[in-house]
Formats: sequence, C-alpha cells, structure tokens
Amino acid sequence: MCFLLQMKSTASGYQLNNALMPTGNDMSRTYIAKNAQGLKNADFSLIQNYCKMTTAIPGPKAKPLVGNSLDLKDEEAPLRALEHMAVECGPIYKLTRGSTRVIIVSSVEMMEEICDESRFEKAPPMALSKKDDRPSGMFTATNDDPDWGQAHRILVPAFGPLAIEQMYDQMQDIGNQLLLKWARLGPSEPITVTDDFTRLTLDTIALCAMDFRFNSFYTDKMHPFVDAMVGFLSESGDRVRRPGFVTSLMRKKNPKFQRDQDYMFEVSQGLVQHRKQNPTDKKDLLNAMLSHETTSGLLSFAFLNLMKNPDAYNAAQREVDQVVGRGPLVKGVSGEKATLSRGKYKIEPTDKIIVLLGAVQQDPNVYGSDANEFKPERMMGDNFKNLPSAAWKPFGIGVRACIGRAFAWQEALMITAMLLQNFDFRLHDPGYKLRIKQTLTIKPQDLVMRATLRHGMAAVDLEHLLRGTPSTSINVVGALPKSQPIVIITASYEGHLPDNAARFVSWLEKLAPTALSGTQFAVFGCGHNNRMAEFGSLRLVPRGLSDAAKGNLYGDFDDWLNKTFWPKISRGVTSLRRDVQDGVVFEAKVLTAPGTPEKRHLEIELPPDMAYESGDYLAVLPVNSNQNVRRVMKVFGLAWDSIIIIKARSLGTLPLDTPLSIRDILAGCVELFEPVSRKMLQIMANFTTDQNSKQELAAMSTDSEIYEKQVLTKRPSIIDLLEVHPSVKLNFHDFLSSLSPLRVRYYSISSSPLNSPNTCTITYNILSIPSFSGPGHYAGICGTYLSYLLPGDPIKVSVRPGSEKLFHLPLDIKRTPLLMFCAGTGIAPFRGFIQQRAMQAAASPDRKLAPAILFVGCRSSTSDRLYAREFDRWEDHGVVDIRYSFSRDSDSRRVKGRR
Repeated sequence: MCFLLQMKSTASGYQLNNALMPTGNDMSRTYIAKNAQGLKNADFSLIQNYCKMTTAIPGPKAKPLVGNSLDLKDEEAPLRALEHMAVECGPIYKLTRGSTRVIIVSSVEMMEEICDESRFEKAPPMALSKKDDRPSGMFTATNDDPDWGQAHRILVPAFGPLAIEQMYDQMQDIGNQLLLKWARLGPSEPITVTDDFTRLTLDTIALCAMDFRFNSFYTDKMHPFVDAMVGFLSESGDRVRRPGFVTSLMRKKNPKFQRDQDYMFEVSQGLVQHRKQNPTDKKDLLNAMLSHETTSGLLSFAFLNLMKNPDAYNAAQREVDQVVGRGPLVKGVSGEKATLSRGKYKIEPTDKIIVLLGAVQQDPNVYGSDANEFKPERMMGDNFKNLPSAAWKPFGIGVRACIGRAFAWQEALMITAMLLQNFDFRLHDPGYKLRIKQTLTIKPQDLVMRATLRHGMAAVDLEHLLRGTPSTSINVVGALPKSQPIVIITASYEGHLPDNAARFVSWLEKLAPTALSGTQFAVFGCGHNNRMAEFGSLRLVPRGLSDAAKGNLYGDFDDWLNKTFWPKISRGVTSLRRDVQDGVVFEAKVLTAPGTPEKRHLEIELPPDMAYESGDYLAVLPVNSNQNVRRVMKVFGLAWDSIIIIKARSLGTLPLDTPLSIRDILAGCVELFEPVSRKMLQIMANFTTDQNSKQELAAMSTDSEIYEKQVLTKRPSIIDLLEVHPSVKLNFHDFLSSLSPLRVRYYSISSSPLNSPNTCTITYNILSIPSFSGPGHYAGICGTYLSYLLPGDPIKVSVRPGSEKLFHLPLDIKRTPLLMFCAGTGIAPFRGFIQQRAMQAAASPDRKLAPAILFVGCRSSTSDRLYAREFDRWEDHGVVDIRYSFSRDSDSRRVKGRR
C-alpha cells in the first residue's frame, strides 16, 4: 500500500524534515504540496535559487525515455519492488517517471511531516487520473473539481456512524451467505479466500449503498463487473509504469481496457436507471463503491496471519466466543493486519511523493525489532494509544481520507467475528508462502484454506441458526455446554409450551441419569422445577418467577437479576430483539359508536417479502406521544430542543458519543411508563431530603404488602412518583439508565392473506385507566400511537408466527369444524379465519366447508358489534354461524374475554 503526493504550489519548496502518510485503500494516493503563501508557479525559479538544501535525495540513476521504470523488476507486485528499494536506499529515495521526479518515503518520522495538511493535500492517484470526457469519480477527480466537492458533501454524512449502524443487518445478510457457502462445501473442500472475500465485499457495498444484489455467491464465476474492474485497475497500474508511446502500441490491451471501462460505466448507469424506474424510500446511496476491494484484502491478510499464528488465532476465537467481537483483540487483529500489509531534503513543487504504508507501519523505530511479526496486542490498549499520531493511519487523513472507513471497519469486524465464531480454519497448504497479487490493491495470491464447522454443527444447522431459529432447538439439544452457565428464560404460551421449547423439552424428558453432569443452569419462568437437576445439572440460583396477571414481569425479572442472579454470576449477557421494518398505513377507522369504549381498525401495507398467515401476530414498534415526552422533560426541567451525548456504556441500547435529541430518545427509544421497580424506589428514596417521601418510598421498596398494593395494583411509573414527590431530585442519567428499551407490542392479525397478501389488518382498543399521579386518565402507549396514524404514515412492523399447532386454521377445511369464543377486540384472529373461509368458499362454490361457530361478546347490538356488515354477509353465505351475547342488552349472557 502506498500514497502518491505532490507539494501544494509553495514559494520556495520545502525542507522535508519528517514525513509519513498512510492509506486505507491499498492504492497509490496523491498528495500535493500547497502554496501556503499564495504565490504563482512562475515565481518558483526566482525563489528557489535562495534555497540551499544540504542533503541530496538518493535513488537509482534514471535512464533516457524510460526513467526508472526498468528498476521496478517485480511485475506482479510493483509495490514490493518499491519496498525492496526502500530497504536498499533508506527511508527516502527518488525515482524518475518521464519528466516527473517521484519521492518515496517509508518512515514514521517523515510521515509525521507529510500529515501536515497546511502543506500537503491528497490528489487522485496517477493510475486513475481522469484522461477523457467521462464523468468524474471520487478517485479520479481533482480536489478543485466541483463534481468531486459535491460528491464529497453527499457521501461523508451518508456514511457517518449512525448511517453505518443501520447497515448492520444488510452486512449480516451477505455475511450469512458466505458462511452458508463455506459450511456446505465441507472441511475437505479448498476455498479460494480472496475470491470469496471479493464476492462478500462487492455484494455488501452494493446491497448497503444501492439496495442492489449482485448475488455473487450463487454462481461459480465472478460477476463480470469484478472482472472488468480488476482488469481496469491492473492495466491502469501498468500504464503508470510504461512510457506513453509503448502503451499506444498495445493493440490487444487497449481495446480490452476500453471495454472494461465501458462495462463498468454501463453497470453503473444501469443501477441508476433501475432505481429511477423502481423508486424506493430506502435511504441508501448509488454510485458509492467505496474501497470494497481493500476490505477484501484486509480480511484475506487477517485470516492468513491468524492461521500462521496459532496463539493469536486461539485468543481471537476465545474472545469471539465470549463477547462476539466487542473486545479489543478482534479489533487488534484487524488493526495489526492493516499495519503488516505493507536531515533535510529539497522537495520541488512538481515532485510527487509516494509514502510506502507497509514500510511505514513496520518502522522498527516505532514498532520495535519485531515490527514484521504479527502481534495484535501492539494495536490494543495503551500500546496503541502510545503510538505516534502518524504511525497508523490506514484510512488516510484530510478531505480525501477514506469516506467508507466506518463501513469497512464494521464489515471487517463483523465478518471476522462471524467466521471465527462458526468455523475452525487451516491452510490448504501448510507450507504456503505469501505472494502478493497487485492491481491497484494488494491481496495474497493463491491463498487457499479449509473451513470446518465448530460445535458439532452441520451446514443445515448453521442455515437454521443464521435464519433466526432459536438456539434451544438447534445448538442446545444434545449439546449443553459445560464451559459456561446456561440461562433459561421461558413462559407459557397460551397455556402450552413455547414453540422453540418443544424440542428441548422432548429431549430433556428422554435423558439418561447423570446426562447433564458438569453443566450449570438458572431458570426464570415456568416449567418443572427439578428436571435438569435430576439429571445431574447444577442449579446456580433459585428459579425466578413472575405472575403475568399482576403485570410486573419486568419488575420481577429485574429483582431476580439484581438480587439473585448477578450476585452469583458476574459475566454479562446480550439482549435480543425482534427486528421491525417499515410498513405504510393504508386505512384507519373507528369501529364503535360514540360514547362506547373506542375500538379501531388499522390496515397496513407490509414491507416487501414480509408474509403472514391467518392466526399470526403483527409486532408494532410504537412511539411515545408528544404529551408524555413533554411530561418527562417538564419533570427534569429540560428544554424541548435539548441535546445529549451519552458516554456511559450502561446505556448500551443507545448510540454512544453522538449528539442526540433528548426528545427523540424519549419518544422512540425507551419505555417511559413501566411500573417502578423496587431497585428504583430505593434509589429515589436516597435522592430526597423530605422524610415523609423518603419513608414512603422506602416502605414501598421493602414491604411486600405495600409494594403489591401501591405498585402492582396501581402501576405507578417513575414519572408518576416524581410528580407526587417533587422533593426527589433524581438526575436524568439515573432515570434514563433505568428505562427499558422501547419494545414491540403484539396484535393478532385480523385478516387473511388470501384477501390481500401485501396488506394485513389489526383490531385494537385504547387502554384508558385512572392516572396514579393526579386527575385524568393514563392512555396506553401503543394504542394511543396507532390512533393518531393516518393513511400514508410509516409504521414499524414485523410478523410473528402464531403457534403452528394451536392457532391456525386446520388444513382439512372440509372435515374439521371450528368452535370459536371471543369478546371485544378478541374477535381479531377469528375475523381473519372467517375471511379466509369466505375466500375459499367463493373460489370453489361446490366445496362444502366444515361447520364454524363463533360466540361473540359485545356490549350492545348497536354500539360495538365489530365488523357487523362483514360478519352478517359471511353468515348469510354459510361461512360461519355467529352467536352474539350482549352484556348491556336485556336477557344477555356474557362471553369471557379470552379466546
């Protein structure tokens, strides 16, 4: 890797005392020394006579016409030739290319000086310099090109930290494709690492930045775009080293070079045209290839070095197993790879300066006598912090630094962690010697390795795991780990086992005595209390329980964690959540008459590729209302436009070190009105000097009877109590850190995909209960949010399948009768069932459906008989037999509000 520089137009040239400039793109970079005094080029000859430099820059003697081109003897990797020459000539030497003098530097000391942006700036690499009337590109345009400036202003914020974080799932999607391919190949199949990492990085940037899939893992050959790009880059690099007249005589290479350019231009134009014809609201970025080839090279070198250094490999894999890549070692591996992939001098304004990044980042004066050894620990902790500022700059500096640095870093760390977590690797040829393949980027040539799945998994197991199948049914059955505690969190599911527990329980029931000896476990939730212990597993802590009817699940869980689990277990855990995507509200309406508790209907256009069945649930991620957000901000005396920067990692669900609107955090990130926990009651009691408030809060936290009466029954939130006890001066940090992440709410889908596969409906009511802290009523978070939505509004949703065995329509619709009971909005899933039966009956009038009887509880036949016209029509058509029970009408009988 190297950089190419020029001086900015300066009056007298420079005495180059020190210089260093690293790159993150494995490419030659150009820097131009600037004229800090604003003088014109014509003034150089007058002033240079007064500048006397005492040390001549060494270098091989140039030959007529060809300069030093013949001195670069390594045709496959000219960069290696430059590095070898640096060993011979020292940290600075000169070469001649035509009439241009090129200065090559390779020490941290010199890099420090070249990092001075007031004197030097990066310009396009010579190999990619724009030479025709084609549109400018980020690599080809000069700094003063208005197209470059406009593109830079667009790209920099588009690849900022928050934008990159939102690309995580798409990166993981492509990473999963790589993992599945290697898993299916098996441990004996040689893998050409560089090719697959190129597929990975190309597909990742295409999907993340352009919402386009090259699908490179579904074909044996590289996508033609890759071949064209590699050919173009290779020939561009070769042209720099040839005299112009030689290039003009190459009748085969010149047409191919032009074809490669044309094809890349055609693909780029095609992507833009496709987007114009298929518009999307996705906030991605077209024409942003970034440096995907350099990330491919980084990963290739990283795994080569890991396989050749067993201690580093094992340490990295252990860290991934423990914390899935969040610790310093995996970052150190990537950083060390970026490092190892490799006085007074007069610099003229016309000179170009190349910095050999590989040599700079193996400078023994900085990295020690073992600088060429792979040691991730040198890029960790204080070792890394104590490096000179210019000793490690893999992504460059200044306005032409790598825009995609955050993208590349996140991708490299993610893929490294995923691969180490799921595979063991070894070289196909244990005696492999590194050879460099160079286009304008560098990669290890002919690197082949083999991958073996870990943990006894097969390829199909990995596929299920990557697709989100819970680990209890894939990884745990038959293979409970003995090296770490097992934590089981479970609950009843409509009175039965959760779907993802069935296989685990079936396996557990058939175990032999002592089969679980050596394992350790803890349970929070429902289930037989002694089953695992009977088979030899060691119970770490007493089982935690919560009664859902009391509505204090999170409070009970918090108590169990803090009082029982964490005192015994000191290691952290990660939390999982179900992802949501953007849907669009299609229809919203009220179903009940005025004066009746409001029940509403919402029809939602689902995101692409999101399917459902009758009986499924729709998960909705709500937003806290402006009224509730203002209420919180008023309690803490916060201005409506307040900004916060979160530093504490205890708030791990929120972005760190980024300015965030407090209003946005409170509205869209946290649960504001969950019942206060015992732990927070104790904290609040410590934040008041009022003895009455202190005693009342302390009693609520310690006396179980008072806690049940005042908290479990009335369900006050922290804000409720702060309004009742204004003497409590709780700080905003403690308040925010106590809040749970905003979670999805589940609603039974009240439609059938046979009616419309792209939309679904939900039927909901709005919770309204007396307020704890004063007059008025408390309105439910999600119901209130949904009630304000209008057609065209976005909504975050995902489909959660219902129980496959218990709550779907029977497959044999002709022979299996239905008996259904509901009240109020509990009618939702049955509407979906009956709508589906109506569609089936209409599609095949001669087919006789099995009987279906629906018992419905309502207040009145005129005020809240939901979907009355639809159900009357379906009943007239013989699809269902409906029996109503009206609680407010005479001679009515009640139907319990449970299905």
